[in-house]
Amino acid sequence: MDARFKQHFEQEADQPIPSPPKVLSGSALATVLHQYQCGESERLVLALALAPHLRPELLDAFFVRNQNLDRGFTEFGGSKGVAHGGFIPTGETASFLLAGNSLEKRFALMQILGPSHSFCQNEILALESSPSGEPALSGRLTLSSEWLSRLCMGEGTKPSFSSEFPAQRVSTPLAWETLVLGEHTLNQVSQLRLWLQRSVALMHMPGCPPHREQGLRVSLHGPAGVGKTLSALLLGKESATDVYKLDLKLIGGWDADCAQRGLDRVFKLASNRQWMLLIENAGLLQDDGVTATQASNFAHLRMHLASFAGLALLESRQPFADESGLVDMAVRFGLPDVGQRLQLWKIYLPEAKTDADVRFEDVAERYPFTGAQIANAVFCAFLYCAQRGGATVSDSDLQRCLSDVE
Repeated sequence: MDARFKQHFEQEADQPIPSPPKVLSGSALATVLHQYQCGESERLVLALALAPHLRPELLDAFFVRNQNLDRGFTEFGGSKGVAHGGFIPTGETASFLLAGNSLEKRFALMQILGPSHSFCQNEILALESSPSGEPALSGRLTLSSEWLSRLCMGEGTKPSFSSEFPAQRVSTPLAWETLVLGEHTLNQVSQLRLWLQRSVALMHMPGCPPHREQGLRVSLHGPAGVGKTLSALLLGKESATDVYKLDLKLIGGWDADCAQRGLDRVFKLASNRQWMLLIENAGLLQDDGVTATQASNFAHLRMHLASFAGLALLESRQPFADESGLVDMAVRFGLPDVGQRLQLWKIYLPEAKTDADVRFEDVAERYPFTGAQIANAVFCAFLYCAQRGGATVSDSDLQRCLSDVE
């Protein structure tokens, strides 16, 4: 800034612009600069967008008045906020620092602030839209809250569910040992684990089907409570991948413009941040009885799924028809057999937490529960145990719950 002011006011017209300082290796800023191949111009724009958040007083120099006109300098750009009394930089401010009077450099800056640049594509920073008819560079430079958090704290914020973002981040505290599946289903889930570990290498192997280069769409189908959602969450947990859930029952009923804008944002962020998507109630995608609005929203979702480069898991009760062309792989989840139910009872209710009169074998044989139903029954039994002041679950605690489980 000092160098540009000296150049501009002709105190030192030949004052060279200093090179940016070295960045601490391993820092969040260094990672961003390397990942998105930022040059000196991008670094200055990023620093300018950060300044109001970190050192707002640095920009006070832009408040200097043009004595000839008794107003600020047009070429400095900038605006004032509602609560913030300092200088908020605009695209014009960046142009003053980077381009000066050079139209060629101004055009180059417009590329940096344009929709095709990595700043916009990855929602790092943006040039706000200008009021109708006003110059494009009069819009404010805004740094996203996600990247402000990443650059300052080393960890980004996670978007929350809203009308602008119709997805919810989901996770589980459970481990693979709590997932009890049939052998064939478990083998298919293991294939997904392998895909997540080796997806980039696999997609570039000679002979890999071309459509697999666009990611993987997998149907998880079967009754409720048999491990579909838990499998998805464990896949995300193991691969350190955020899992975001989209509920088609909810999205289908939204106004088309609102739903489709929201889907655009979800898939854009999911692609940029390599999220895993879990589509709940995906069976609606092949339901002929949907409304016109639902059909429009679901068609928009299909369009995004076709080009999504990550893992999309479509959860439904029934399998997808082969001719739908919507999924690359189908994983069927069945009801647990007696042996699997016995295993689930012992996982959720360890023997150390039960009285000697609890007979898991009898319960597993008599009640054809799913894993989710077993977990609910165990929770209920612990409540009755706590109510009577017991230290371990008794058979009577458990029996009181079994008939109530749906």
